[in-house]
Amino acid sequence: MRLGVYGGSFDPPHLAHVGATRHLLESGQVEGVLVVPVYEHAFAKGLSPFGERLAMCRLAFADQPAVEVSELERELPRPNYTVQLIEALRARRPADELRLIVGADVLGDLSRWHQAPRLLELAPLLVLGRAGYPRDDAPAPVLPEVSSSELRAHAALHGTLRGVDGIPPTVLDYIEQRGLYR
Repeated sequence: MRLGVYGGSFDPPHLAHVGATRHLLESGQVEGVLVVPVYEHAFAKGLSPFGERLAMCRLAFADQPAVEVSELERELPRPNYTVQLIEALRARRPADELRLIVGADVLGDLSRWHQAPRLLELAPLLVLGRAGYPRDDAPAPVLPEVSSSELRAHAALHGTLRGVDGIPPTVLDYIEQRGLYR
């Protein structure tokens, strides 16, 4: 199976994340997607608790049967790097052809990634264009312009995400029930 590996903070998961998986599946670029929230960010970015982000991902992608949300990052040694995740997945899923899903916004950072050449050998990139990050080496954006950091900032400022576009309703309900991002 051609399996897209979609790692990230997902803090919170939003409609562009959901749209990315739909786009890749509907276009036939992959047959399945494994959404893998990071346990700790390799560049020391502060994150909401892993369990909260995992639960939100399960809600966000629940209506896509070809998408599986994985908690594998919880088991990997720290600090964990994407190459270690891909190596662990290859060991567990040797028959799958892995492709690493990234947004155009991270292409400029690839040189900073741990063992980037090995990573790209194990799981070639599937690059998604992202609004606001035009690059010659990325396709045109096909997804809405939504940012997790902007959603968090809005919630912190206004105490809610109600009325804000870009977040799946089930995820919004979870955020409101749990009082996240205030």
